[in-house]
Amino acid sequence: MLCIDLSLTLLFQVPVAKEAISLADFKKCINKKNYKFFFQSYDEDFGLVKEEISDDKAVLPQTQEGKIVCFLTACEKVSLYTTSCA
Repeated sequence: MLCIDLSLTLLFQVPVAKEAISLADFKKCINKKNYKFFFQSYDEDFGLVKEEISDDKAVLPQTQEGKIVCFLTACEKVSLYTTSCA
């Protein structure tokens, strides 16, 4: 699995079958808070896209090569009740 944010690129393995890796499994491995998670995916109409996943139970999409690629976007706290993500 490849994980990319603006300052860091990580390559690591998740101890779960590739076809069953959920966002929760992924989050346990990287220990990053206040981020949005975008995963590289393939769409028949648009080709390669970045798909936002926020449901911890969602199984992560794979590229056509069978890889899971994640892009992180940091979120900033705006007030006590809202969060804004860049």
